[in-house]
Amino acid sequence: MQKFLWEPTGGYISCVDDPNLVFGVKEIESKVVDVILKRRHADDLFQRWVFLPLNEEENDLPMDFTKPL
Repeated sequence: MQKFLWEPTGGYISCVDDPNLVFGVKEIESKVVDVILKRRHADDLFQRWVFLPLNEEENDLPMDFTKPL
């Protein structure tokens, strides 16, 4: 099983074993997209991810992604 890490400075979700493999989207044609694992490209904005809290009240709290859910 592969493990992945979110890099808050760049916004990538990268593979722990090979940081050059990141999650990205295949095509953006509608609201539904396919998420795939691909080689990192700095110019590809569709490989960058932003995490936001589900509750608006939690916007001021720091999000800790080091703990498992």
